[in-house]
Amino acid sequence: QQLQNEMERLSVAEEFEQAARVRDQIRLLEEALKQRAKSTVNHGDPESRDVIGWHRREGTVSIALLFVRQGNVVDQATFHFDHMDGCSDQEVLSSFLAQFYLVDDRLEPDTLPSDTVVIPGAEAKKVPDEILLPFPLQDQPLFEEGFAQLGHRTRFHEPQRGAKHDLLLLAMKNAENAYDQKQREKGNIFRVLSDLKARLMLENYPRRMECFDISNLGDTGIVASRVVFIEGQADKTLYRRYKIRSTEGQNDFAAMREVIERRLVKSCDENTRNFEERPDLIIIDGGKGQLGMAAEVMKDLNVTGVDLVALAKSKTESDFDNREVQKTFERVFKPGRMNPINLAPDSPICHLMQRIRDEAHRFAVEFQRTQRSI
Repeated sequence: QQLQNEMERLSVAEEFEQAARVRDQIRLLEEALKQRAKSTVNHGDPESRDVIGWHRREGTVSIALLFVRQGNVVDQATFHFDHMDGCSDQEVLSSFLAQFYLVDDRLEPDTLPSDTVVIPGAEAKKVPDEILLPFPLQDQPLFEEGFAQLGHRTRFHEPQRGAKHDLLLLAMKNAENAYDQKQREKGNIFRVLSDLKARLMLENYPRRMECFDISNLGDTGIVASRVVFIEGQADKTLYRRYKIRSTEGQNDFAAMREVIERRLVKSCDENTRNFEERPDLIIIDGGKGQLGMAAEVMKDLNVTGVDLVALAKSKTESDFDNREVQKTFERVFKPGRMNPINLAPDSPICHLMQRIRDEAHRFAVEFQRTQRSI
C-alpha cells in the first residue's frame, strides 16, 4: 500500500519516470506474492536457500536474487553487468558468485546499484544451505570447497520441476523485468543528456561529466572536490579530493585555477603514469570568475574538444520591503557568452545539473570537515 501511495503521489506531481519505477516494483512484488501463494514450498522448511535468476541479451547480464528463509521469500535484489561481450555465461556467473559470497568486500545492500529492489527481510545476506542455479556450474567443486573453508556446507542445484523450479522461474522472470527496466532507464538518460547537449549548445555528447567545487573555512583549510558522472550516473571510484597549494588566503578563483590545471595535466599525455580520460563536459560550481580561471587553464594547456560551463545557483530576489518576490532560474555560463542560459526548475536537465553540483559540494564539504578534525 505504501508503494501504491507513493506511485500515486509521483503521478500527481507529474514525475512519471519515477512513478513508472515504483509501478515496476509493485508488479515484481505482486508476482512474488502470487507465485508464493501457488507454490508448494514447505513454509516450515528450516533450510535457507538463495535463488539466482538470469537474463542475458548481447553484452548485458541481469541477475535477480531471491532469498528464501523457512520457505518464505524474505528479500530480493538485482544486479546489472554491462560490456560482458567477451565473457561466457559460466565466467560471468562464477565471477558473481565469488564476489557475492566468497570475498570480504562482497556486494552488500548499501553498495548495490541505484536500481536495486530490496524488500525488507531478515537474514537475507547469510550464506544459505542451498543455492538454486539457472544452469550447471562448471566450477561447482571449487565453490563447494570454498564454502567449506568458510564453514558452510552449501549445495548447488539446478531444479527441473517442482516447487524449487517454480522459485527459479520466478527469479528468472524478475531478472528479465529488471533488465527491461534498466534499458528503459538507459533510454531515459540518453534523452536527458541529448537534451542537455542541445540546450547548452555543447560540442560533445556529455557521456563523462566532471564537476568541481571549492570549499574553505575563512583563510585556512581550502580544499576542492571532483565528482564524475558517466552516462548520468555517479562513478564514485573516479571521485577526487584536492588540498589547495597555490594560495593560503580565501581566493576561490586561484583555487579553481589550480584544481583544473592539476586535473587537465593528467589528460595531456597518454604516456604519463597518472593519465586520465578527458571529460566531455567540465562543470564549475560558481560563476563567471571561476569559469574564466578554468578557461585560461584550458587555453594555456592547449586543451581542445572539452566543453566547459559554470553552474550558478538560483538567487532569491526581494522588493524594497525585503519581502521575497521571486526566485531566479539556475544559470549556466559559457566562455565567450555574455548572458547565462537559464534552466527551467522542473526540467530533467536542471535536476541532473543540480544533482551533480550538489554531489560535488557535499564531497568537498565532507573533506573540509575531515581536514578540520585532524
